[in-house]
Amino acid sequence: MPPYRLPSLQQIKREFQKLRNPIEISLFLSPEEDPESFPAYEFINTIANQDPKIKLNLITKQAKPELFNQYHIKEVPAIVIEDSGIVYTGVPSGSEAMMFIQTLIMKSTENTGIGEVISRVLASLTKPVLLRTIITSQCTICPLAVKIGNMLALESALTGGGLIKHEIIEALEHPDYVAEYDLSAVPIILINNEIAFNGIPDVDEYVLKIAKAGKSVNL
Repeated sequence: MPPYRLPSLQQIKREFQKLRNPIEISLFLSPEEDPESFPAYEFINTIANQDPKIKLNLITKQAKPELFNQYHIKEVPAIVIEDSGIVYTGVPSGSEAMMFIQTLIMKSTENTGIGEVISRVLASLTKPVLLRTIITSQCTICPLAVKIGNMLALESALTGGGLIKHEIIEALEHPDYVAEYDLSAVPIILINNEIAFNGIPDVDEYVLKIAKAGKSVNL
């Protein structure tokens, strides 16, 4: 497992001054005796320890296989931000780490920054929509793509019935999981397992495609 890179603890503490409500993070790992589990745990635990509003749950398949099924966890390590619709398959290291921290702040403050028009569109969905953003930790534009997907999923969780799920996949940690895609062109964004965008999406077009995927009748 590669070493994971965090911002400075001082920077994390400064960002976490914005936290308002408690947050739960669940870290899904291999069995506890697997040494490859430890770097992921150390990374997420370091973040969680910077503020008492953050609670970290450690879940192994050996101990709680039913939760793996409930959250549709197929690869580990995986990180669930509870009640947000957001799952990280792989660890948000490097440039992704600060976006992960900002997502925790959005969840805690219940403020995604999504405008009223888009919020209403997301609230009108009638079917579940799965967003998947395939990234690498070296990609400099991937955090923006992740941010957009996280904002949409979290807004849906807060005001729209939670029908949007967003999975962020670290491709270099899980190459077999994303072997069918051309990783020379990340980020790759899928809607219901079909490629919707290569690169940073236009937000309005992204929302329109989500609306079409999440309606019982075609728009």
